[in-house]
Parts: sequence; structure tokens; C-alpha cells
Amino acid sequence: MSKSDQIQYAVEGAVAVITLNRPQVLNALTPELINDWQAAIEKANADDQVGAILVTGAGKAFCAGADLEDWFLPFVRGEKAYLDEDQRLGGLGVVGDWIKLTEASKPLVAAVHGAAIGGGITMLLPFDVIYAADNAVFAFPFAQVGIVPEYCSSHFLAARVGLGRASEWTLSGRKVKADEAERSGLVNRVVAADALRSEALAMAEQLARAPTRMVRMTKRLLRQNFAETDIDKVWQRESDTLRECFGSQEHHDAVNAFLNARSR
Repeated sequence: MSKSDQIQYAVEGAVAVITLNRPQVLNALTPELINDWQAAIEKANADDQVGAILVTGAGKAFCAGADLEDWFLPFVRGEKAYLDEDQRLGGLGVVGDWIKLTEASKPLVAAVHGAAIGGGITMLLPFDVIYAADNAVFAFPFAQVGIVPEYCSSHFLAARVGLGRASEWTLSGRKVKADEAERSGLVNRVVAADALRSEALAMAEQLARAPTRMVRMTKRLLRQNFAETDIDKVWQRESDTLRECFGSQEHHDAVNAFLNARSR
């Protein structure tokens, strides 16, 4: 991680807490913030004491999306040139592979309050669990600023809410309130704003209790098999992964612990 304070990192028990920390601009995204966010996840994944990761935002909003003045304006003015080597953000800058990072990561939980706009929600779509405060508002206003969705959100949004809703939301850019987001499957659960952090932390703590290796295997299977049309491939991947589990110490310990607890 850089020496920037755009990301705060702390460990609470078995949970790493990552906080987007640009509250003066509603935690608007910059290349530096995104790179530090990725580094914080990598740090948590490398810590054997951490079993899950919680992401929050400082101040009155989770994230207002890309900082247009910091990120887009220099290109619009011709002060910067788009980068040919960037194959993920259309030339805006070279960033890490967010999709592979989130897939391979320990469980990722987001706690969203206030505004989550553009990249402020699309970057969360590959997360495992998204909690939202009852004051949360989401929007995907890409077309309105002359661009298209990014971070594979054209896939993950449709996967979460269906093609019809994804089409409406991305083409209109309209605001989606928390209750609609929950009904549609965009978020897993809506809670009172003053209980958001504690509820999301409790979920992260629950996810942290499972063996990390098996959690990662499960995440990989879900990601690989979600859109797979060959059911034999789905079955084979599960069987191969089960075989790996059966030879693991984690499986043996879990079975013995369960049987010992039942016999008491």
C-alpha cells in the first residue's frame, strides 16, 4: 500500500476492515485509491489471522463513483493521452485485475450507506455479500456522462438483478433506493443506517469462521459454473474439488469436531 490516506486499514478480530477515506468528495474514486484498495485486499489475504474482509466508506456516503475532475478531465482537455497498454479501463490507466482478485479473495463483505454511484457500486458487484443502509441510493449513470459500464459490471449486474433491470438502470441512470435494491437482488440485506456497520461486521465474522481454502474453492466454483451450459463440466468441477477437500486436514478436523460435539 502507498503512503496515501485514501484507504484506511484495520483488523478487528478475524476481519480486516478497509475504509474508503475521501469523505470530503464522497469517497470519489481515483487511480491511487483503487490501487490502494487492491493492495489492502491483498494485505488481508496474506494475513493468516484474517478470515474475511469488510469494506466501508467514511463520511456521509459510500462512494460517489469516479472523480471526474481528477480522472477524466485531464484526458478530455488533452493534458493526458489514453494508454494503449491499458486493456481494462479503456486507456484511463493500468490497474490490477479486480475480477481475479475478488474471485480469489477471502470473503468480501460491503457495507454501503448513502450514495453508491457508478464505480462506487460496480466495483462491489463481484463481492460475496453486500449490506446496505436504509438510506443507501444506487445509480449507474454511465451513458449520461458519455461512457459505458466497466469492471465487468455489464455481466455482474445482469447476473444479480436480471437483464431487464440491468438494462433499465444502466440506460436511464435513474436512482435506485435501498428497498428496491434489496427486492431486486442487487444487495443481500438492508438494515437501519445506525446498525449497518455492526450487522455487516457480524456477517463478516460469520464468514471468517469457515476454512479459508474451502471458501475460496466455493467462490471459484460459483464463478466458473454460474454461466456454464455444459452440466457435465459443472459436475466434474465439483467432483474434482470435492476430491481435493476429502484429502485436506480442514475436512478431517471439521468432521471430527462435529462428531465430538454431537457425542457430548
